[in-house]
This record gives sequence, structure tokens and C-alpha cells, in this order.
Amino acid sequence: ALNSGLSAYDWSQYQSIYDANGNVYDTDWVDTMFKDNATTESYTLGVTGGSATSTYALSLGYMSQEGIVGGSDVSNYSRYNFRVNSEHKLFKDILKVGEQVSFVYKMNNGISVGNQYNNTLRGAFGTSPIAPVYSDNNLYDSPYNDTSTSDWNKGDGNPYGLMMTDSNNENKTATFSGNVYAELQPVKI
Repeated sequence: ALNSGLSAYDWSQYQSIYDANGNVYDTDWVDTMFKDNATTESYTLGVTGGSATSTYALSLGYMSQEGIVGGSDVSNYSRYNFRVNSEHKLFKDILKVGEQVSFVYKMNNGISVGNQYNNTLRGAFGTSPIAPVYSDNNLYDSPYNDTSTSDWNKGDGNPYGLMMTDSNNENKTATFSGNVYAELQPVKI
């Protein structure tokens, strides 16, 4: 056989590379999957005060950051934090007591990493530009209307569709920490 490796493709298999007007798709996968100018916000409010025998500090904070991969709906990070501490001198500085309490709540959304051979970011750089992002029925598409893999596209699926549906990680973490201390100095040196 002249071609004993791969079977020849039938031209009808390639009809999906044309849009409704008969033009070949020209998908810029990197531009489709990455967002320019992701926003970062950070706010902090702090109050401090005291007297000759007592001091205190209170702070509240908020930070958010949009991701550049997939936009803010797919990749983002936000953090809320609260901290309070105070110190009090008692009995003419013989006893000093204080505390520090903090609370941090973090939310992180992002795409899954995959591995070195198959991951969303590799798909953005390696998927053919004549593969459309969406099929005629407005679903995420690969050339054979298969959202997972296709022989036509080196075994890759639609990287944008995979990023938007299958590869999102969500992590939420709440951390509470604190300590209380007392320092006794009955004799001054």
C-alpha cells in the first residue's frame, strides 16, 4: 500500500473549517484565551491609639486581582483580612499583657495546571488557527463537533472550551490565628 501509515481524509471532514460565509476560520487562540489589563485592587484601613499605659492597633484589608487567563470569571484571587492587637502595662509596669488576633479569608479561582504535554496554555499556542472557537450551535467546538479531542487537530480539543468548562480550580481558605502573652518583671534592673 502506498500509504500504510494514516488513512486519507475525506474533504467533507474539513467543511467545519469554513464559517457561514465560506471563509476559513482565523482563530487567534492566545488572544481568545488571555485578557489584557487585568485589574488589581487593594484597600487597607488602620486605626492605632493608646495612652501612657495601653496601646492598640486595628486593621482591615481587602485585595482582589483578576487573572489574565480566561478573564476574571475563570481566574481571580481575593483576600479579606482583619487584625487587632493591644498591650497594657499594669501595676506600675510590673506586669505587661497583650494579645494579637488575625483572621484571613482567601478565595482563589484558576485553570488547572495539567501536565507538560496536555494543558490549557499549551493548547492556546498549539491549536490550529483554522479551528473555530464555537460550532454552529454555539457550543465550544473542535472541527468534528467534539469538545474533547479530534484527530484533525493532533488529538487536542478546543482549549478555550476546556478552559471554560473542565479545568477550573476553586480554593477557599480561612485562617484564624492569635496569641496572648504576659510579661512579669517584679524587679527592675
